Amino acid sequence: MFDVNHQFYASKEYISNFGNPQVPEELDFHRLITYREDYYSPSRSTNRLTNIARSANFPRRPYFQVDSLHGMLNAALEGYGIVELPDFPQVLNSGLKIILPQIKGETIPMYYIFHENRKNSKKIKALYNYLFQKFNSKDN
Repeated sequence: MFDVNHQFYASKEYISNFGNPQVPEELDFHRLITYREDYYSPSRSTNRLTNIARSANFPRRPYFQVDSLHGMLNAALEGYGIVELPDFPQVLNSGLKIILPQIKGETIPMYYIFHENRKNSKKIKALYNYLFQKFNSKDN
């Protein structure tokens, strides 16, 4: 259906208070918000903020951890730190600023799956068209 890309984000307030890292090594001096280690979601980030430009044996310690995409977005909007989020329309239109734009995150394909005997359903087609339009228009 479409691909979801991940990027690092922070609020204007956070950047004003703590600065904007220019290279991954500068993340050592920033407040990083990550998912809990036991959190799983197919579209979750990989907590790259703690590992990028670091030895696998010595990851950065997060400022705090959350267990939902919504919690991650809200923490960033409140200026608590730098997060990794998917490029969903809600994120792109949130006012958050991209941090380290040269670092491209994981691309995750998103699929619309339904039982084959429902492929001619008007409801299935209508939902597909709605989702396709919603997620392929960055203005929504």
